[in-house]
Order: sequence, then structure tokens, then C-alpha cells
Amino acid sequence: MLAFRLNSLEIAFWVMVGHDEEATGGAALAREEEHKLIRRAQGGEHEAFETLLRRHQRRVLSLIAHLVRQPADVEDIAQQVFFKVYLALPR
Repeated sequence: MLAFRLNSLEIAFWVMVGHDEEATGGAALAREEEHKLIRRAQGGEHEAFETLLRRHQRRVLSLIAHLVRQPADVEDIAQQVFFKVYLALPR
């Protein structure tokens, strides 16, 4: 069951990354900045990934907390999600 939830959370994370800029205005500029950070992170720039993580960490934690409802598991699952995202960057 946890594996299913984790896969769902990963998908939700990427959906949030793709749509977060539209909610805040300046969609085209924000989307381009986000894509630049992703490309830099794919190139091995750890600071770019840290910036992406900081931008989305709160929303990911909130989503996990809503889905899991067990506070002890929230940070562990979030760490797994971000680790999988990091491993998937070179693709």
C-alpha cells in the first residue's frame, strides 16, 4: 500500500511543479525559470535541486500529511519522494 501511495505522491509532485506557476501569476516567466532550474539540476548542479526542493517542500509535505494522516511517516515519505525525483533528474 505504501508503494502505491508513494507513486501517487511522485505524480502529484510533478503535477504541482507544472502548475504551481500558473496559480501565482507570470506563468510563462515562472515556468521558464522552473525549467532552467530543472535543466541545471539535471546537469549536476546541486544548488538548483536544493532551490527546487525548497520551493516545493512545504506543498509536498502538506499533500503527504493529507494522504497518509500519520505524522511519523510524513517526513520519511517526503524524503523518499525527493530522493526518487533526484535520481530521475538525468532522464
